[in-house]
Amino acid sequence: AARQSLARRLTPTRSVAAYDAYLKGEQRMREQAGGDERGAASAINFYRGALATDPSFARAQAGICQAEITRFEDARDSEAFKRAQAACEQATKMDPTLREVSLAMGELYRAQGNAKQAIAYFERAASEPALRVPAYLGLATVASAQGQGEQAMAFFERARELAPRDPKVAQKRGYHLLVSGDFAGAIASYREALDYAPDD
Repeated sequence: AARQSLARRLTPTRSVAAYDAYLKGEQRMREQAGGDERGAASAINFYRGALATDPSFARAQAGICQAEITRFEDARDSEAFKRAQAACEQATKMDPTLREVSLAMGELYRAQGNAKQAIAYFERAASEPALRVPAYLGLATVASAQGQGEQAMAFFERARELAPRDPKVAQKRGYHLLVSGDFAGAIASYREALDYAPDD
């Protein structure tokens, strides 16, 4: 079972076309500016294209879940949340051991306000080195929402150590500092984010 799980992680699909579509979806999600759901909608189209080519491609299904969560949070679209739930359930059925699925489930529970479940899934996702930055950001966001400022900052710093020039880390850290009342720290963090992503 462990060997099969490793094989799925290393070779998520045998289809080059499906993997190409998946990577394009990932790129759209990285490029997406806050408040603009067109990036998420475009990503979903690419993930669906990947699934059309390889219906067992669990990472693409998890991608749909995360993109729908983004649409829900950007537009407060309750239908997007329902679609995210359905996509995450499907991804879990396809491969519950996949850490990308754990990350998507963490985001789903975070958006739902279920801190305990979100933390468990983010911690599971963090066991995959390639997913540590988004998992730490998820844990930081949950801690921030619970008023655990020091713990949130510790997770932001862990993410920052791994991705020192990531604008998303600086932006999320800036928002946490803003809502915590540290306006000078928030401004500095937002300036950092702009240094890394001047067009945002």
